[in-house]
Amino acid sequence: MVIGIIGENCTGKSTIAQRLKESMGGDIVSGKDYLRLAKSESEGRLLFKTRLNDALSGDNVIYVISEPDQVELLPEGAVRILVSADLDTIKERFRARMRGVLPSPIEKMLERKHGMFDKGEYDYRFDGVNGDLEFLVSEIMKNMRCGLLIRRERNEDHRAVEELVREAFWNVYRPGCSEHYVIHVLRNDPAFVKELDLVMEKDGKIIGQNIFVKAKIDADDGREIDVLTMGPICVDPGLKRRGYGKKLLDRSLEKAEELGFGAVLIEGNIDFYGKSGFEYASRFGIRYHGLPEGADSSFFLLRELKKGYLDGVTGEYCTPAGYFVNVTDVEEFDRNFPHKEKLVLPGQLG
Repeated sequence: MVIGIIGENCTGKSTIAQRLKESMGGDIVSGKDYLRLAKSESEGRLLFKTRLNDALSGDNVIYVISEPDQVELLPEGAVRILVSADLDTIKERFRARMRGVLPSPIEKMLERKHGMFDKGEYDYRFDGVNGDLEFLVSEIMKNMRCGLLIRRERNEDHRAVEELVREAFWNVYRPGCSEHYVIHVLRNDPAFVKELDLVMEKDGKIIGQNIFVKAKIDADDGREIDVLTMGPICVDPGLKRRGYGKKLLDRSLEKAEELGFGAVLIEGNIDFYGKSGFEYASRFGIRYHGLPEGADSSFFLLRELKKGYLDGVTGEYCTPAGYFVNVTDVEEFDRNFPHKEKLVLPGQLG
């Protein structure tokens, strides 16, 4: 396993690295330690990158990173932890390290670099001042024991994800399904949030996926309120009711919150989604487009990612156009997959 601990100087990265090593073993490497591997920096980086790739399925390596170009060395599949601290704390820690003196050039350097990692993509974001280190370590260790990894979907995953989605939704809501084609189309939609195109792996095999798409609420006062919608989301049908779906959902929502989105609106079952903070959208004064007044809207759910994001907002939500696909196109796309029998079953939508 490879863990990248990423952050500015004096944010607490080394403390986290040491605590992780105590729990999981392995080697800690920092910054440009790869220079020891070869006579030239380019050759050292190449050898180190190979070592990190090998470590994905071998011995644990914890890589402590303080410069942006070092992040590029992390392989796909590495766990990425951002460690942050406010600028005043960083300066105070640096001052203590330098025996009470913080030269002006150093102070300006710290100011210039502050926030340089904030826009990256991370599996965990840790507050190096007030964060609960033991909780962070326990979460990482728990996922290691389960062999679980939640990461961005890659191009080479597309077929496996579409097969998974097809298997999960086949004959559930209608004879056959369209969800595998919907996700195929949405990947190229301008509203698709690539940073939230996620898969869950167990022991190297994709067992779950989730996506998010940008949407809007047409507020009654004339404003357009930016929100997200989500799905399709699924896990391998053979692994249902083991907690994988909720784990994937909760981590997905955490990532959406980290990226600064304010709310998520979906169609779903409150019995499942309510456990992850969703409520009936009607409680927020948000209506579902085209639904007659007084009709059952219990399927229409909402979760605020920023507390109070929808305060003072009432209006109407409409599912993004990308979710509406042509039946003929679905049938044509489905011919690329092994034949499955379409069945009319109780509980399907009309």
